This record gives sequence, structure tokens and C-alpha cells, in this order.
Amino acid sequence: MPNSTRNHLRNARSHARDGAQEIGTGMRKATRQGEAAGESLSAVAGSMAAAAEDRISDLAHGLSDLRHAAVDFASQSAEHLRERATAALADGQARARQVGGSIESRIQERPLRSVCIASVVGFVLGVFFLRRRS
Repeated sequence: MPNSTRNHLRNARSHARDGAQEIGTGMRKATRQGEAAGESLSAVAGSMAAAAEDRISDLAHGLSDLRHAAVDFASQSAEHLRERATAALADGQARARQVGGSIESRIQERPLRSVCIASVVGFVLGVFFLRRRS
């Protein structure tokens, strides 16, 4: 084999060896970087999970506070409605007493007229109920 061919062959082997070493070095470097990236991703994922847990906890506390506020509001509203209903009942009873007193005084003033009105009302109601049965 001529020297020039041997030299080319040696050079090619040397280049191939150097290339293989560079590839091996690059692979090791890429592996280390990949491991570092994996560790970094794990750390990021861990911190994101912790942040998510904190946010969920904050949300749960916020919802609890909202529930308490809604219960308080409902209790206050119910108390307000109860007070209004009690006042309306008292007002209605007072008006009923007034109307009752007014009717009593009219009956005492005109007893015959009151008996006639009561008779007519009784008759009309009797006719109405008899027709409903038939």
C-alpha cells in the first residue's frame, strides 16, 4: 500500500476517533444537562405543586368565609323579615279591632237593618253552596 494511502487511512482513523470522542463527550455533556434539566423540572414541578396547594388552601378559606357571610346575611334577613311580619300582624290586629268596633257600633245603632243585611248575606251564601253541590 502506498504511503499516501496509509496516511489518508491514518488521518481518517484519527478523525473518526476524534469524532467518536467528541460525540461521546457531547453525549455525556447532554446527559448531564438532561439530568440537570430533569432535576430543575422536578424542582419547578414541586414548587408549582406547593403554590397550587397554597392557592387551593386560600380558596377553601375564602369559600368558608363566604359561607359564613352568607349564613350571617340570611340570619339578619330572616330576623328583619320576622320583625316586619310581627309589626304587620300587630297592625292588622289593630285594624281588625277598629273595624270590629265600628261594626258593633253600627249594629247597636241600627239593629233591624243589621238583621236584614245578615239575612240577605245568609240567603245568598245558602243559594251559592246549594248550587255548588248540584
